[in-house]
Amino acid sequence: MPAADASPTAGIFFRDFRDNLLNACSRYIFRAFTTDPHPHLPEPCFFSIPEPFIICSSSKGLLLCYEPESNSYHVFNPFVHDKSTSYRRIPSPPRSHAHYPPVVLSVQDQEDQERGRPPACYVICAIHEGDSKYTFEQYSSGTEGWNSTKDPLDISPAHIRGDSGVSNDLGMAFWLTSMPGEIIRFSTANCSSQRINLPQDLRPPAEMQLGTVSNGDIGIVSVGEGKVRLYVLEKKGCGGSNSWRRHDGFLDVGEDGEGCGALMCIDQPSPNILRFEKDVPFLTGDGRITLWELNLARLSALAWDVIPRPLFDTVPYVCSLLTSAQIHVEEDRELQEAMRKRSIRKRMKVSVEDEEG
Repeated sequence: MPAADASPTAGIFFRDFRDNLLNACSRYIFRAFTTDPHPHLPEPCFFSIPEPFIICSSSKGLLLCYEPESNSYHVFNPFVHDKSTSYRRIPSPPRSHAHYPPVVLSVQDQEDQERGRPPACYVICAIHEGDSKYTFEQYSSGTEGWNSTKDPLDISPAHIRGDSGVSNDLGMAFWLTSMPGEIIRFSTANCSSQRINLPQDLRPPAEMQLGTVSNGDIGIVSVGEGKVRLYVLEKKGCGGSNSWRRHDGFLDVGEDGEGCGALMCIDQPSPNILRFEKDVPFLTGDGRITLWELNLARLSALAWDVIPRPLFDTVPYVCSLLTSAQIHVEEDRELQEAMRKRSIRKRMKVSVEDEEG
């Protein structure tokens, strides 16, 4: 676990393609939000999850990974290197998710801890049923199983942007759609989905991205016409009504604002916004990563040795002491044993090839 005084506690996981641009199994790396060009960071641990796997989402310091070959999800804290406490495999979904549908991890811990219960874990997946229709599959650690919605949500003529999924503390998932004026919300409490309209000034041609801000609130950042805006979805809006408020602590820079120079550049006036948690990272056209620190209302240039590409493969992460052992999860013992044997066979094969080489 990164020490509080040794390194920042927030950053991004993404694939490192520097060694082989064509290798889909390239390893995931973590880069922290720091201006230090030589930060001291521990290596994340992936507990021998068979490759190739995909990091899908994070919540409360836990990562959600998907392993296509066994159609299995894995939940763990990558900075707690004790597998007996940090790693858990959850039951496989009823249908294959091998085509990587939009999936989100939501860990609801505050309310449960106040009631003396272990934290609840939800995996929420939007399944494309064809055209612009979606059903939703959800896993709940409280019921130790998956269930699905019966009636599809029709968002014609749009589709859900799979790289935009985020969650809040209430067991809800949110996605952007290809229709810029709305987002999709799914609630695990009543297995319901809803289309939520965005504020009028967040309409095209603005670049937009979803994320979470303080207290697990859902926020949306837009960049357009030299302005950067953040709106936050009110808690009551999560339950039904479309209620957004402008975040006063977020700088709104006009074309002559002092913040523009750090974000804008000649060859790409509007920077790309990465999916965010707590603070907002931007990728400018000249390959710089700039962080907007929401609480401090300032911009900081990050000294990273590698830039995340492609942008849809980035997952924001904030460290915590929570481990998946604190969440009750039903494991598939037979599949666990099969995966263990397969991992041994792969190691033996590599060993034989090394000896022959």
